[in-house]
Amino acid sequence: MGGFQYPFSFSFREDYDFASFLPGDANQPALAYLRGFAANTDPFCLVWGAEGSGKTHLLQALCRAAPQGLYLPLRQLREYGAEVLDGLAGQPLLVMDDLDAVAGEPAWEERLFQLCNAALAQATKLCVSSSLPLLGMPLALADLRSRLQLAVAFELHQPDDATRAALLRQLALRRGMQLRDDVVDYLLNRHQRDPAALLAVLERLDASSLAGQRRLTIPFIKQTLGW
Repeated sequence: MGGFQYPFSFSFREDYDFASFLPGDANQPALAYLRGFAANTDPFCLVWGAEGSGKTHLLQALCRAAPQGLYLPLRQLREYGAEVLDGLAGQPLLVMDDLDAVAGEPAWEERLFQLCNAALAQATKLCVSSSLPLLGMPLALADLRSRLQLAVAFELHQPDDATRAALLRQLALRRGMQLRDDVVDYLLNRHQRDPAALLAVLERLDASSLAGQRRLTIPFIKQTLGW
């Protein structure tokens, strides 16, 4: 993660790697591209999509696959000021999550523009994510928008039902839990479907099943979650 010292602690998920990202058909191109981004000649890439589409997973996976990568969660860094970006020019790979969190703020945009210029001059690579496409981002600095237009861009799509079911089984197996098909269908039909919400409900069910020595059945889930 380089020599940069964060002013706060943040969650760098140990299970976020390329192998654990379940893209479905729609997100296969983005996954394939990011797997090779650290080694290709493109200076910039942008992935965008709604919450729960897997942006943070892919960006942290990119850092895990490329040890020279530096992960910058801009939504969390925002409160510490744009100065946290000073001195990053020359890093081999900068990976910035939630670019839209600082869009429209002059100090941040100016430093991001400087980093883009440094990236072009010093062979630094820059990968950013956003919940919005570039055209929909409220960037005030036209020069920054112009630089980001050089990025290879991918929209991340929400997983389909088959991918959500596979993800739920994968998350359960990592916790040593086995889910029957009827349990998977029940959880997906009754609960929020984004990965973070699915993980949270599995952690709750895991703790309750261990405490009560109970199997994960639909009646047990109804009792535990109050459904």
